[in-house]
Amino acid sequence: MIKLRLYIILLLCMFCVSSNEAFETYYFSPDSVGSSARSIRLGGVEGMSSHADSVFENPAALYRIKRFSSSFFQTEFMEEVVYQNVAFATRTSFGVFGVGFFNVGVDNIPKTDKIEYEDYTDYFVRYYFNYQNSLLKGSYQYSVSDYIHIGVSGSYFFNDFDTVRGSGYNGDFGLLLDLGRFEFSMLIRNLISSNEVLYTDSEVGDNSSDGITEKLSIQNIYSVNYKLRNFTMYGQFKTVGEQRELHNTLGLQFNPRFLPFLKGSVAYKQYPLVAYEEGDLAMQDKNSLVFGLELNLSGLHFNYAYERSDHIQFEHKNYFSVGLSF
Repeated sequence: MIKLRLYIILLLCMFCVSSNEAFETYYFSPDSVGSSARSIRLGGVEGMSSHADSVFENPAALYRIKRFSSSFFQTEFMEEVVYQNVAFATRTSFGVFGVGFFNVGVDNIPKTDKIEYEDYTDYFVRYYFNYQNSLLKGSYQYSVSDYIHIGVSGSYFFNDFDTVRGSGYNGDFGLLLDLGRFEFSMLIRNLISSNEVLYTDSEVGDNSSDGITEKLSIQNIYSVNYKLRNFTMYGQFKTVGEQRELHNTLGLQFNPRFLPFLKGSVAYKQYPLVAYEEGDLAMQDKNSLVFGLELNLSGLHFNYAYERSDHIQFEHKNYFSVGLSF
């Protein structure tokens, strides 16, 4: 169990590594896994939600909220890493306001130490601590016309890792064009490129993290969908960081006419991933297929997504989210 938790910590650290010749370090935001099972089953497409989880995506999409919407999402990786979020949005005479909270956590991580003897070294667990990485978002949406919608979000990042604390803030800007059958979404995430997450560490010594900073990667996300009878086709082009790492998605959703409350989807996504090549870190292009379903019962909507993992022991990933809109 201790080895598994140490392996999870290593994976979380690798999420923070981005590519160029020096492998710059970027902050790992908890919403990187996806805002909901709906988003995940569409390959990570953003800006196309009709629910409150748009707070974590393109805030301009909140224009679809009629009066009130809420969403709840939870998933678990490797039986240890728990992802959770909750979001609410409501329409007012001044526009749509939304708020959301996202958290990823790992409990009971061992803090180890050692005692060196003449013949051997003894390792032992001093105590256990928890890892918590959280994101608080507030959003506002305003419709310029029936076709043009804009939105802004403010983000506050904070985490807690043994003796280390980190915090930072940034903002997002979103634009959405609704032309009936065709929709276009543009999102600039973490648009204040100079803002960073600053760490403080109560532990002193050579290994102290006090004063260390991590960049918040700027993201440019362009998404489209096109509706044709009972089908909706999705596409997304996304660049991340100063190195403009490419993430691409194609998705297809089917809403049968004889089952209007049910939607099925399949999506293909391609994304860069840090991996070892001949003992050195390098970027590899990975691809994945994602399948999913949505059940909508008078405003109560359930989403499920399934994806395969490269990890032999935990190769099946299942995601669930639920929301209420009226």
